[in-house]
Amino acid sequence: TEADYVASDISYSAKGTIFTLACEGKTVGRVETHMIGAHNVSNTLAAIAISHEAGIEWETILSGLLKFKGVGRRLE
Repeated sequence: TEADYVASDISYSAKGTIFTLACEGKTVGRVETHMIGAHNVSNTLAAIAISHEAGIEWETILSGLLKFKGVGRRLE
């Protein structure tokens, strides 16, 4: 792929989504999020890319994603 940020080995469950993140061809690690659905994988990759390009460390990005529970009143 030509993308700089890539999700692979994606698995969905009732608790959320887990995938392997690669940046510029190098594996960064496993990403866990409470968001469900392929569209949220794309949204998560966008948030990761913006954060990383802004200089935020991987550990901070990945732990922040796990803390995010979504927007209130959505899908209720």
